[in-house]
Amino acid sequence: MTIYIILIFLFFSDNIMAAGINLSLENAIQLAREHSFNIMAGRHDSAAAALDFRAAQALRYPTITLNAMSYYIDEVQKLQLSLINKEIGSNDNYQADAKLTQVLFAGGKISNQIGIQKENASAKRFQLSAEILNAAYLTRRAYLSLLIAEAQVRSANASLERVGLIQKDIKNLHHAGLADSVDLLDAESAYLKAEQLVSEKNTLKTNAIFQLKQLTGLADSTEIIPIGKLPEPEMASIKYDSATLNRPELKMAESRIGASRFLVGLSEASYFPSLSGYVGYSAGKPNKDLFNNTWNDYFSGGLVLNWEFNLGGKTKNNKLSAQQSLYSAQMAQKKLQETLSLQAAIAGENLGHAFLTYKNAQSEFEIASNKFRLAKEKQNAGRISVNRLLELEAELTSTEQMHRAAMISFYLYETEYFYAIGSDKIYGGL
Repeated sequence: MTIYIILIFLFFSDNIMAAGINLSLENAIQLAREHSFNIMAGRHDSAAAALDFRAAQALRYPTITLNAMSYYIDEVQKLQLSLINKEIGSNDNYQADAKLTQVLFAGGKISNQIGIQKENASAKRFQLSAEILNAAYLTRRAYLSLLIAEAQVRSANASLERVGLIQKDIKNLHHAGLADSVDLLDAESAYLKAEQLVSEKNTLKTNAIFQLKQLTGLADSTEIIPIGKLPEPEMASIKYDSATLNRPELKMAESRIGASRFLVGLSEASYFPSLSGYVGYSAGKPNKDLFNNTWNDYFSGGLVLNWEFNLGGKTKNNKLSAQQSLYSAQMAQKKLQETLSLQAAIAGENLGHAFLTYKNAQSEFEIASNKFRLAKEKQNAGRISVNRLLELEAELTSTEQMHRAAMISFYLYETEYFYAIGSDKIYGGL
């Protein structure tokens, strides 16, 4: 329900767009699902495949054939005997026929066609699921990339503020004759570098916003404000198990194998005849009575046997071709299973490594914070050079950015793992 409220606000209120919207990760994924052209195309493909399946099922039902015509013949034949002089047929002809036909036996042609369309419909549904999963994956990555960019902007601004305070202190000391011009120039150079860093990080943030807008379909004038706070990463004992692999691409490959099996059955069905029964009704003038120009009608019924034989081995070769296609589909499924299993295992290992990287970055940030605090106290007491203080500030800025980036990188690798195994958690929040 929240997603529709967001869309209504965005559509009707320019003020809201100008002020920006609070966008959670779940809502961003929902917007991306509604905006994705691949998903919309997948829905149409899935609906078309379902209708093809229903059309194949209709082959089991009887068919009614209607045929009506009226025509004129300028000259009809005549039967002339010594005692008889009679026209055969009529100048004006009217004919209407109706026939109800029911297939009684087709050797598996109908059942295999239905099976093929059923598997194709399943494959299209799984393809749609794969597109939805991919949209959630891309949106989750874009949202987390925006969080990384925002964290880096905050870190750069904090660095600029720290350097600004140092520069202010150096100017005061310089005016008092306690700092030389070199210290003043070092502080000014550090401040310019801090400003450049802020500009770079803001550019990265803007690019991340553009990417998220493209995925969610939000207008360029909309200001996105990510909401929610990243929780402290926790590393459960993730051990990849092939049983957890739930990618829709695998199910789609299995459906293709099923369709290939039915294709083999369809080619084998060509060895058998087709038997149909029918009942018909015919009415017209002169119809069957060629000697009396009057209306008449009649009913008919019977059986029709159709059995085709190709002397060049067409049926045999079609069957062998279908079997080869089946083997190819099976090999493709095994290759896909192997590839996805490897990707999932690697993603699990990368996630574990990302957690260790985060813990190390957290420790380094705490150390750098303490070092800068102590250095600031020493610098105030005149026991450390300005250059050394600026070096420690740069180290603090670097470790702070690494710490923030490592936290969100953990969630990026978690997203990779969710996508690799096809977990429903990829659609949720942080």
